[in-house]
Amino acid sequence: MKRGAARWGALACSLAILAVIYAKIDLGFMVERFLSADPLWLGMALGCFLPQIAISGTRWWLMGKGWAHMTWMEAFKMIMAGKALNALLPSKLGEMSKAYFLRQQGLETLAKGVPAVLMEKILDLAGLCSWMLLGAALAPSGSKAMEIAWIISLGVVGATASMFIVPLGTWAKLMKGGGKGPGGRLGEMLLGWDWILGLWKANKAILAGVIFLSVLLWGLHLLQIYLFFPSLGQFVQVGSVLAYVPLSLLVGLLPISLAGMGTRDTALILLFAPYVDGATMAGIGLLCTMRYWADSLMGVPFLHRYSLEIAKKHESGA
Repeated sequence: MKRGAARWGALACSLAILAVIYAKIDLGFMVERFLSADPLWLGMALGCFLPQIAISGTRWWLMGKGWAHMTWMEAFKMIMAGKALNALLPSKLGEMSKAYFLRQQGLETLAKGVPAVLMEKILDLAGLCSWMLLGAALAPSGSKAMEIAWIISLGVVGATASMFIVPLGTWAKLMKGGGKGPGGRLGEMLLGWDWILGLWKANKAILAGVIFLSVLLWGLHLLQIYLFFPSLGQFVQVGSVLAYVPLSLLVGLLPISLAGMGTRDTALILLFAPYVDGATMAGIGLLCTMRYWADSLMGVPFLHRYSLEIAKKHESGA
């Protein structure tokens, strides 16, 4: 009941923000931009979907090497099903379902699956912030937003690097001593976290591959969004896109709107105000929303298949 109310509240928030945005911009000009969109630039932008999905599946498969024993196709299906659930949960929490799918398929327990998904999301954030750091170095400095970009990107990249250094095993054992309560379960998760990190440290090729794919994946996401600009007849400096688009995407992760709609659009319009008119940026925001929902819709058949498989298992178990 509370989750349903939260989703409806997020949708209402998104619609209210979008209503304010569209009331203040020239909608006719935005429609004109879309009608005259360059098919070559837009086609290249849409073509980024395939390598993005392939790299996401490859990274999850590589993260499970040596312990999850899943095939590349199984990893790919989990990635796609998680994308579909993202449409229902805030801050991309739908991708936590991969840990549940691992357990349901008998590939691994939640004690290792959940830490793996959390690591994946942390590496995602670090990959995004590494590009934002590059953008902050390339773009004209001096604005408050650019200072925020520097602080967030350095903080996230630094904290992620420390993740591979600070052991959690001692805390895990203390918590696990609490039995089967919340402390005990958290202790099991921390032990799983340490175990997976230990596996990666022992196999530097896997660790390097996971980090590289995380950075490459966000490079492709940002390339796709960058291509939206010339698609609508607007050319912007690469450094500004690398700095301000990640900042806008981070704003969109705040769990107050549905899939970042409205909050992400507002951030894009405000941050790019010195370079691009509001109507065009509203169009860019709409394309960003489209890429999010396209991902989710492509994942629906995979989520449906998982749901049927899980239902059959429960019926046979009953």
